[in-house]
Amino acid sequence: MPSIADIVILAAVAATIFFSVRSLLRKEKNGCSDCGGSCSSHADGHCSKAAGMIADAESAFAKKGGPRSA
Repeated sequence: MPSIADIVILAAVAATIFFSVRSLLRKEKNGCSDCGGSCSSHADGHCSKAAGMIADAESAFAKKGGPRSA
């Protein structure tokens, strides 16, 4: 008889497989897994969503004062 931990692990693996396949299907359908039809990288080779995420990360990093010296 499977324990609760076994069931939780199987559920997590099943969810991971489900979302992986879902992402692959979306990518095949639209060319981008999250951006879909509004993806700018097809036209100019530059992904505006990725650029925005990097800018947000750099801004948050700068607010924290950058890396700490060891």
